[in-house]
Amino acid sequence: MAFLQVSRQWLQGHQRLALMGVITFGIVLVLVAWAMFSTNRQPAARPNKANVDMVSSTDASSSTSQSTAITVDVKGAIVHPGLYHLKENQRLADLIQLAGGLTDQADQRQINLAQKLTDGQAIYLISQGENPINPDLNVGSTPSNSARTVNLNTASLEVLQQLDGVGAKKAEKIIAYRNSQHGFKKIEELKEVEGIGEKRFEKLKAKVSV
Repeated sequence: MAFLQVSRQWLQGHQRLALMGVITFGIVLVLVAWAMFSTNRQPAARPNKANVDMVSSTDASSSTSQSTAITVDVKGAIVHPGLYHLKENQRLADLIQLAGGLTDQADQRQINLAQKLTDGQAIYLISQGENPINPDLNVGSTPSNSARTVNLNTASLEVLQQLDGVGAKKAEKIIAYRNSQHGFKKIEELKEVEGIGEKRFEKLKAKVSV
């Protein structure tokens, strides 16, 4: 009883101090609640610019890759003839591998494995003892070039012999040169072939192309 009486007397004498304590405690609670609420409302993280740039670069690369795809039609002495989709600057060897390889009857002497492929190209691979059905299709030469000139990179042995002054031996040397050099880069290289000098080249340059 004495303790309760003393406590009551103390509170009566310190009411103002007790009220300030309660107010201070309430303010502290409000500040803590506000801090917790602010933390939970942090703005969403902005996308990393480096990641955005990387995604954009990947999309651009994918678009470029698709734009350089080519379609080629292969027929004749090939295991799986038909349409094939390849990358730009791939060569006939890549197409042959993709199509299952050459047949046993293929005349490999007339096939330039290093020939570059182009979009929309039609290629006819000749069998042994077979004459070209259409010189425009023989080993991948395109109609637009074959109608006007003989393509040094695609012409067969027989087609090369149609050039003035080019017999079987010279035609074989032309094919041997293009195989060793992975194709003609320019028609002037024809002068590098044994037996074809400056004078012969002057007569042939209007009739050949690469």
